[in-house]
Amino acid sequence: MTGNIKVRGPKQDRSLANAGNTVKKIHDRQLAAPAVSSTLQDLVKNEIASKKHTATEGLLWLVRYCSPRFIHHLSTHSRL
Repeated sequence: MTGNIKVRGPKQDRSLANAGNTVKKIHDRQLAAPAVSSTLQDLVKNEIASKKHTATEGLLWLVRYCSPRFIHHLSTHSRL
């Protein structure tokens, strides 16, 4: 974990690990199809057309992770 935030408990650790895995899925898709993934919108359109939704679903979860409610949850269960 980077920075000064120390997360307590396995649930928070899993959530942060999942967020990292989600970013990796999006990045892997961009590397696999760079010509059609120059923007996130292009990535989603191309991935949906290919009937594979791994990075698109990951992007949805990433947005959820970045929601104020999730951030509040982490900040109230973390030590700075």
